[in-house]
Amino acid sequence: PAALLCLDEPTNHLDLASREVLEDALAEFAGTIVFISHDRYFINRIATRVVEVDRGHLTTYLGSYDDYLAHKSTAQPPTPPNSRREPAGRRTGAGSGGSADGGSAGASSGGSADGGSAGAISGPPHKKSSKKERKDSTPRNLDREIKAIKVRLAAVETQIHEMEARLQEIGLALADPDLYRDGQRARDIAQARKDTEERVAWLMKEWEELSLRLSAVSGEAR
Repeated sequence: PAALLCLDEPTNHLDLASREVLEDALAEFAGTIVFISHDRYFINRIATRVVEVDRGHLTTYLGSYDDYLAHKSTAQPPTPPNSRREPAGRRTGAGSGGSADGGSAGASSGGSADGGSAGAISGPPHKKSSKKERKDSTPRNLDREIKAIKVRLAAVETQIHEMEARLQEIGLALADPDLYRDGQRARDIAQARKDTEERVAWLMKEWEELSLRLSAVSGEAR
């Protein structure tokens, strides 16, 4: 496409205000965006197509990350890529460990769903471990995975602290009677609280999943 934007972990090292500015800008982008991210909230807000990468095979799911999870939970077959028209100038996608094509945003995440990485997608359970899979479980690979999970955990914890501080600021603003003299500003701040609470909920869920994954991988490494 003429307008193609590729992003790798675009929300890393951004504070809350900067992430919101980035999300708003990407939501208005009319071209194609392919991105890799472990930020589930970011993927769910931006992506409109998920591409699952499993052992070299690509499967496309139309919709957001939540839509993808709904497809997987009900074991519904994926929608063929060209079976439904999307709004003009708004084709996006999210995938795991590969690429996503689409317009206003696409996501690709190299993690796994049980590791808590946002937009990351795990394939179906294996019936029998292959030689390659056994090789991937070597101490060196496990140590590398443990390190990656710890890095992501630290990033998630930082984001949670930032957003909890932001919620305190919003709470103080909403407690000010003068705020309600400006109806539009009051509505904007109330919406900001709702958005921030939703983001915190996403991050808390990811933190729990990452913690469980870290415990499991650490057990394998012993």
